[in-house]
Amino acid sequence: MWNALWGSATNKPPEPECMTHFASACRAMQMGQNKEAYEGFMYSIQLDDEYKIEHRISPLMKLLESEEKHEEMLSVVSKLQSKHPKALGMLIWKGVALKHLNRMPECEECFGKAVELQPQNEMFVSLYCSVLMAQKSWSKFLEINKKMIELKPTAGSYHNNYIQALENLHEQEKAEQHVVAILEKYGAISASINFVCGDYYYKHERFDEAEACLKKAAALDMKNEKYQQFYIRALLQNGKQSDADKYCQELISKDPNNVRWINTVGYICFDAFDLESAARHFSKCIELQPNDPYNVLDLAMVLCELGRVDEAEKMTREIVQKQANFVSAQYRLARILEYKQQYKEAQAVYVKAMEMEPNKAKMNMGYAHLLYLMGEYEESMKFFQISAKIDKANPWHHYWFGLLLMSDRYRRYAEAVRSFEKCLQLQATHHQCLYELACLLFNVLKKNRKRALDLLQEAVKVDYKNQEYRKMLKKFMDEYDENEKEEAVEFDDDEKKVEEVIGNVSKLVKVEYLFKSMDEGKKEITVIDDEFNDVVLQMQALKLDEVQQIKQKIKEGEHRQKDVKIVVVETHTKNQKVTKKISHAKV
Repeated sequence: MWNALWGSATNKPPEPECMTHFASACRAMQMGQNKEAYEGFMYSIQLDDEYKIEHRISPLMKLLESEEKHEEMLSVVSKLQSKHPKALGMLIWKGVALKHLNRMPECEECFGKAVELQPQNEMFVSLYCSVLMAQKSWSKFLEINKKMIELKPTAGSYHNNYIQALENLHEQEKAEQHVVAILEKYGAISASINFVCGDYYYKHERFDEAEACLKKAAALDMKNEKYQQFYIRALLQNGKQSDADKYCQELISKDPNNVRWINTVGYICFDAFDLESAARHFSKCIELQPNDPYNVLDLAMVLCELGRVDEAEKMTREIVQKQANFVSAQYRLARILEYKQQYKEAQAVYVKAMEMEPNKAKMNMGYAHLLYLMGEYEESMKFFQISAKIDKANPWHHYWFGLLLMSDRYRRYAEAVRSFEKCLQLQATHHQCLYELACLLFNVLKKNRKRALDLLQEAVKVDYKNQEYRKMLKKFMDEYDENEKEEAVEFDDDEKKVEEVIGNVSKLVKVEYLFKSMDEGKKEITVIDDEFNDVVLQMQALKLDEVQQIKQKIKEGEHRQKDVKIVVVETHTKNQKVTKKISHAKV
């Protein structure tokens, strides 16, 4: 009796034949026998397209996806999905196939239906958001993330998406208010909220606020490597190289083989132009993670600067041969070819890479600089305009753009100065930029020569072996006269107008400054005076329509690539006090 009972409990009915072929196909797939795996999966479905079909369709879809057979993916899953309209797995795989085929409206419909059926499924929401972003459907993107925030109020990713949607809908004030609100509500307890807010401030070039938020995020979640790395980046952004290095060394002491921290120290050394140390750190990364191609590309970057260009090219080409669609490797190869002055070959590599990923970071600015070197200035300007939206936090974008602006084709020297200043704000040790800005001020504009001399001395400190810098420094010192009167900036006649008034006010003077940046949170505008020094102006006294007029002019200036002037009325009193009030902006 007991044997009979035991047998009835353990002897399961045999699974249908389709599962035997499915299991064989899975084993073939694991062994890399893709053709046999494909035939097994398809035969399994032909035998039975009902039994555990969602379970059996997934590995077949992954196999077809890995082989980029997207049309076949869609064909197979569409037939099954028509027979199983409520099967969410089918719906998702159909959406994935449509996305690969760039059929975005149909893809959106699939993912949208999945979210309707399971509104709290975060994987479905993520897929839906990705296609909404691709289509720039910002209103829908805003709505879905607003709903997710209600369900998961401390999930930073949904707040980040919500802020992004508001900004793309030109609701900057609402975005700012949302950042302030979530920081006040969750900042003390949530690492992800601090990270989102820090990233927001970083993108808006409010680096002190970014550092404070990212420091809090790093402290609240010490195990999150991304948070630690962004905090280190913020320290570097604010010119705190020694603090960043110290923090990295503390992290390395706790985890000596952590490639991320070793890599970060490598970049700190690279940005400080300590190239030998950078090469050692990147080599250590390769030793610890030999299969990570990014480590090889980082070393190749340094080898170029050390003059070992052939070695850098060899290791980069090996990666390109193995991974033809790896855009970061294409970028590095193009830069190496540029080093070798093989401009046409570099151009071909850039064009191919941008066909794959047109908005990849560094790609447009690199190509724009190559076009500048080739003398194709108008085309270069077009790609710098694209890069300005993608790479505005990259100091090399501003350095290379400054070179184009000061070229004989444009001679937009004031804008070039502003671009170089921006580069140095992002990377104070950028010796090429220090040199070019110094030469522009001293040799071309012949203004603010004392600052030019200081800039060139800084360049020599960073790259002390550079003989060109030393020769130019000697020239500056020979020509510089500390008693020399600096040449004043000329304004139009209507901007020189002085009005005499009664009372304690002795005169009103209308002056114009070169616009540099606006901080709406602090209600400040930073401008550049005729000595190329930063001047901070307060916006508190401005009316809303006056602020809007200034914003419109700033946008117009960016669109037309023209300098924006901030016109200020200076009030001079009889007791020698001077107050400044913003009047308006002009292009």
